[in-house]
Amino acid sequence: MECVFKIKLKRQFEARLCVVGCFDGHQPAVACATGSCGQVLLYYPHEQGEHGGSDPEMKALNFNKALTSLGCGPLNASLTARERDVLLVGMSSALLVYDVEMNSDVFYKEVQDGVNCMCFGTLRGVEEPLVIVGGNCSVLGFDWRGAEEFWTVTGDNVRAVAAARPGDGEPGSELLVGSDDYEIRVFQHEEAVTEATEADRVVALAGLDGGRFAFGLANGTIGVYRGAERKWRVKSKHALVALAAHDVTGDGAFEIIAGWSTGALTVRVASNGSVIYRDGFKASVAAVLWADLRMSGAPQVVGVSVDGELRGYVAVDATQVGRDDEERAAREQLGALQARKRELLLELRSLEDTIRHASGDGGANAGEPLKLGISHSCPAQATNRDKSSFEFVFATTNGTFVSSVVVLDTDGGLFDGETLVAMPAHPTSSCALALFPRKNFPANLKIQIHVGSRPSSKELHVFEVDYELPKFCCFLRVEDPRHAPQPTSYVQFSLPVTLPPLAEWIEKSFVNMEAVKFTGDSIQPLWFEARQVGGQVNCKVSTNEMATAAEVVQDLAAFVDARELESVADFPAEMTALEDILSRVAKFNAIRIRLTADMADGSARIKALVLKAEDARLMADMPLMKRHYAELFALNNELIAEYNKRANNHEALLAALKDVNQIIQKASNLRAGAAKSRVVAEARAAIKTNAIDSLYQIVCEGRSKVSPAQ
Repeated sequence: MECVFKIKLKRQFEARLCVVGCFDGHQPAVACATGSCGQVLLYYPHEQGEHGGSDPEMKALNFNKALTSLGCGPLNASLTARERDVLLVGMSSALLVYDVEMNSDVFYKEVQDGVNCMCFGTLRGVEEPLVIVGGNCSVLGFDWRGAEEFWTVTGDNVRAVAAARPGDGEPGSELLVGSDDYEIRVFQHEEAVTEATEADRVVALAGLDGGRFAFGLANGTIGVYRGAERKWRVKSKHALVALAAHDVTGDGAFEIIAGWSTGALTVRVASNGSVIYRDGFKASVAAVLWADLRMSGAPQVVGVSVDGELRGYVAVDATQVGRDDEERAAREQLGALQARKRELLLELRSLEDTIRHASGDGGANAGEPLKLGISHSCPAQATNRDKSSFEFVFATTNGTFVSSVVVLDTDGGLFDGETLVAMPAHPTSSCALALFPRKNFPANLKIQIHVGSRPSSKELHVFEVDYELPKFCCFLRVEDPRHAPQPTSYVQFSLPVTLPPLAEWIEKSFVNMEAVKFTGDSIQPLWFEARQVGGQVNCKVSTNEMATAAEVVQDLAAFVDARELESVADFPAEMTALEDILSRVAKFNAIRIRLTADMADGSARIKALVLKAEDARLMADMPLMKRHYAELFALNNELIAEYNKRANNHEALLAALKDVNQIIQKASNLRAGAAKSRVVAEARAAIKTNAIDSLYQIVCEGRSKVSPAQ
């Protein structure tokens, strides 16, 4: 690749708030947010400015509200025929679709859940293109009329949404959703068909082909998934700002373009993550775009920095690319051989030192390599009853000493950071290391045990152990039911399987489980009961935490490949909390309406006072003008106070709506397949109509009294 043009606009742009679209139907234009006043600058590279000369055309759009996201696309079918895009503007509590060419609003929509991110696309099952908005634990899709055509819930605030081509070849796009709970979800219709847990908040997503997609995390990690399988990932110490996926080299395969807070821009091969191009801006990257700004007939990668610089990149000659790839492969192979040489030299020196020290001590085992004796249960595991943690215990059996233990989480997300280290104050024959998992999910751990022959030994041998941590590792089997009384809350369901697969699932998902009975931790008991009845097994999961029950149901359904699962649940504490949350939502909505009306009345009074003050000035009545301006000053302070009240009320409303959406998401995860999607759809309808009783029944029974399916 090579840079073919550089443009300096001498403006400051906001990171992540930059898009490119064909707003007039003839030429592309770059739209970037600038400052915090809600202004969007439009740069037309092929138009001269108002004063002529070589300065480019720059237009400013003022929305007078803080912007949270930008997008564009041919939302209206009539605009699509003319190849004209509309500008999608996201604000803290509203969505504006703006026709730049006609200088008019297509629609303005209040979005109570907020607008954190957005994208444009045509989802599977929806005929018309949608603007898809990610907000407060929810994802919404609006058509060009502003009608809500799509809605679903997530486990936390949504930070990234993208449309991706499905791997099955069916028409329509899958929806990729990344959120603050470290989850990446792939939706078909309103059902999450794939879920993957990562090591940090998901801040960027980009669709590839064949069911693949790229992701970016808040800790600087980027990588690629195919379905639920992660193909590769790499981590940077810098913050990721922008992520895009396009066929940059024109070879039919996608490349991943990433922009970083340091100003670095990298292009990687999507199949393996190898870097094929690097460049650097003086300031942080604001966005990575894909457009034909040169109008040459082929799109270019366009990097935009926060200080207003635009750079365009195109692929170079394929022959040169091949030579560069060969040279890069040769350099990588040489580097790997040199690294292996250094490792062997260090190992040789360590063995020589060990032999020399052993000979000097007159030991009978002089020259014999050090051996680690670890019991058959090592890495020995036990759930710590007092700390509700998973604890490893490593012990030697041949008189050697454990100096330290290092645990590496290769999947990421199990604990803060990716490495844990335990180092006894004095080397002993055993060492314990406790894990406090942030979530219930399986993890592949690489464990290094550093062992020495003497407490003061400087020569340590490193033994490596791979260990698969069970998903529910913080639960342990309780022999006496009195130590973990059965909770009153539960979920019941049936599976078309026999008992042996369930026993296999329990052995795989829990620690030291020998029978299908129950398990529990020292804080919140979890009971699992199963009974064979004919050709199916009736299951009951008893726990006071609906989230835990939902995780158990989803994991078990995936293990036995149950595509459809109906259930009946009873969680009185969750229902009481839901009732309280809904009452708070109603209260906050009433306050919001009243404050909005008061502010509208205050705005009208301000306009009247300004006119009166101007009339007094024209009549040279200075005392009257001063009195009007004094009233105007006092009224302005009142409006500022009212605005602060409204802002605080809005934050409280968002928090309450987030709790409602999370309960709906947990209730949907108590089911699978069509039942799961039905819970989300009917819960949304019940909230819109304020049918609280129906909402309770939907959560508990999976359907309302009058279900559309009936």
